Amino acid sequence: AHFNGTNWNSFGNNGGTTGNVSTGSVTWKSVSTFSPFSLGSTDPAENPLPVKLINVKAYQLGSVNKIEWTNLTEIDVEKYEVEKSTDGRQFVSITTTMPKANAGGSESYDATDAQQLPVNFYRVKVTAINGEITYSQIMKLVNNANTGQKISLYPNPVTQQQFTLQMTATAGKYSLRILNATGQLVQSSSFMHAGGTIAKSVDLPTQLQPGIYFVQIIGEEQKFSTTFLLQ
Repeated sequence: AHFNGTNWNSFGNNGGTTGNVSTGSVTWKSVSTFSPFSLGSTDPAENPLPVKLINVKAYQLGSVNKIEWTNLTEIDVEKYEVEKSTDGRQFVSITTTMPKANAGGSESYDATDAQQLPVNFYRVKVTAINGEITYSQIMKLVNNANTGQKISLYPNPVTQQQFTLQMTATAGKYSLRILNATGQLVQSSSFMHAGGTIAKSVDLPTQLQPGIYFVQIIGEEQKFSTTFLLQ
């Protein structure tokens, strides 16, 4: 790879290579002046993209719980597993899903849990072909028919710039607003809700400072608010 002062460009090895995986050399014949070089590779098989899970959520759908997730960079994935827990610490696998494409693109999945409990914890486990394991954030799904709650956060205090938002509401489009202690808007987004109870992961801006924050969920017919402590 050659740096031209602005960008890094791939120029291959038209002068040949020597050695093995431990030592050796790479020659490129088309250089006329001194400039920065580095070894690089664009082979996705040798340089797989990190797993990037987004839109991870769990929600009640009638008599079952649904779990959904998207992998933005699906490549070299052996399998996906949805794991469940009753305490948020000890998890067991309840479903296994094979990858759709493994081509480096975005792929979305869902799974169903027919065993609804008063409190359910879920996470997605991604196992790569090389054995590497990645976990999603833990989703806490509470049966609000039993608790009467409309909105809650887990964990609270928040420690890793990410939390699970759970709400029970009618179907429709909702706005999510996060404000700091002075009332300044620090994050906003919107999402569609199919109705019922949903647990949705929320990523916070990395520059947010520790303190008290307010969460507002605003729909056409319903509005909820709560607070959390960012440590």
